[in-house]
Amino acid sequence: MKSMKTFTLLVALMFAHIEANRLAQEFTGGEQIELKTAVRASAQKEKMPFRHPVMETVGTVLMFILIALSNAGGLSGAGSNIPIMLIFFDLEMHEAVPISAFVAVCATVYRFFVNFSQKHPNDPKRNCINYEAVEITMPFVFLGSFYGVQLGAAVGQTAQVCVFGITVAWSIKTTAKRACALLEQERQAARK
Repeated sequence: MKSMKTFTLLVALMFAHIEANRLAQEFTGGEQIELKTAVRASAQKEKMPFRHPVMETVGTVLMFILIALSNAGGLSGAGSNIPIMLIFFDLEMHEAVPISAFVAVCATVYRFFVNFSQKHPNDPKRNCINYEAVEITMPFVFLGSFYGVQLGAAVGQTAQVCVFGITVAWSIKTTAKRACALLEQERQAARK
């Protein structure tokens, strides 16, 4: 429960930062935003990858751990990296999402090569992964990505972060609820 409160605090801080920048732009005529954009453009022009080495090192370690744990669970771990990139690497949403998608593709390709020859434990004639289901669902995934890009261009960054934060919070809540139910079932089975 403490991690949920910490996550909620981080999301609230992210929203506060975005809203503060928007209000500062309104009241100062855009000077503060232009200064931040100029500093970022200058850093990118000079190709300075480590503007905040301590924060970026901590973010890299956290990303590595999250990707490893997610891959062990059969997920890409890309969605969990977006808040890390926003907080630790000072990226914008439109920069973090493509990097996250690249991480997802790399993790998926890696798992495909590792798991392709694994046989199903109950039927040795079948592969462990049902690739027919993947073939059916992939066009819808691509269609969703296409519409997501179109909607992302139509709505602002604040709306994107809000939707992302709500989605992640809902995922954490449902996953935690399932994990607690499974732990309780295991405890009851161990008592018998």
